[in-house]
Amino acid sequence: MTTHRHDVRLLVWIMIVAICIAVALLLLAVTRGFSAGGPWNHDAETSEWFKSLRNSIGVPCCEDNHAIHLDPDDYVRNDDGSYTVTVDGKKETVDAGRIIKGKNRVGYAILWRLPNGTTTCFMPGSDI
Repeated sequence: MTTHRHDVRLLVWIMIVAICIAVALLLLAVTRGFSAGGPWNHDAETSEWFKSLRNSIGVPCCEDNHAIHLDPDDYVRNDDGSYTVTVDGKKETVDAGRIIKGKNRVGYAILWRLPNGTTTCFMPGSDI
């Protein structure tokens, strides 16, 4: 009887470990998918273009930063070249040194933030 109970416990333990491994592999696959093409699934050329973007002081926009898609109603250009953006109902001024100049290849506005919430870059949409 003890051997049977031991076998059942071993089987339960193996099933738990197998489930944990499956969940870990699934999470790895999901995070790799987001880092490869991003949540917006850009092609490789566009992803490389994003990785090349830097603000005017040379800080990379996409490196370890969280990109936030902004609708045209969520930002306005100020007279001094800065932008006022609204994210989650909160207004923030992005100084001119953090604005990406040049052609916006994707058309929509994007705000990049570090994990701590600090804004590194803003690229207005092509509607402005």
